[in-house]
Amino acid sequence: MREVTSQQQTTADIRLDIDETHRANMSGLLRTITNRVTPTLRGFTINQKANVYTKPAKENIGAMETAIGLGMFCVAILGPSGWILAHLEDYKKRD
Repeated sequence: MREVTSQQQTTADIRLDIDETHRANMSGLLRTITNRVTPTLRGFTINQKANVYTKPAKENIGAMETAIGLGMFCVAILGPSGWILAHLEDYKKRD
C-alpha cells in the first residue's frame, strides 16, 4: 500500500476546507440572489378577503337532502371508474 505523507494529507485537508468554504459562500450568494429576485418575479401581491358570515343558515338542510347530495357526489365520482373497471375485459380485447 502507498503511504500518505503528512504533506499530502495536509494538502488534501486544505482542499476539503476550501471546497466547503466555497460551497457555503456559493449557497449564501444564491440565497441572497434568490431573496432579492423573487419579489420582482412574483409581481404585486393582492390581498384577498374571504367572505365569512357568522350568521346561521337561512334554511336548514334536512337529513334526506344531505343523503341525496352525498349519494349524487358518490355516483358522479365513483360511477365512471366503476364503469371502466366493469368493462376492463372489453378494453383489453383488440378487434
